[in-house]
Amino acid sequence: MAWCGTLKYRSKVLAIYVFGLFNTQRQVAYAVGVALAATVIAAQLGGLGDAAPAVQRLGAYQAGFLAVGLLMAPASIVSWFIHDDDVAATRGLAPAESARVRTGSITT
Repeated sequence: MAWCGTLKYRSKVLAIYVFGLFNTQRQVAYAVGVALAATVIAAQLGGLGDAAPAVQRLGAYQAGFLAVGLLMAPASIVSWFIHDDDVAATRGLAPAESARVRTGSITT
């Protein structure tokens, strides 16, 4: 959310729209993840349904979790290259301060 610091220089109306879009995107992402997992699980279960023993259904749930995990992999890779020091100025922090906040070494 590096862009949040830049909104303090914009109008409040723009900030409301941006945060509204961000929250909508977040909720849609959750729904897509759940839908993907449910689709993979249903496809793997086939006609087994609830009558099958849990051991036979386990593979379907593992495939669903694997699909969601593979969907998160690109986001994890991108987040590896985002550093707090790069966006510290947009949040009104000096780079040294952001490093202390990240490590938890600031005392109050």
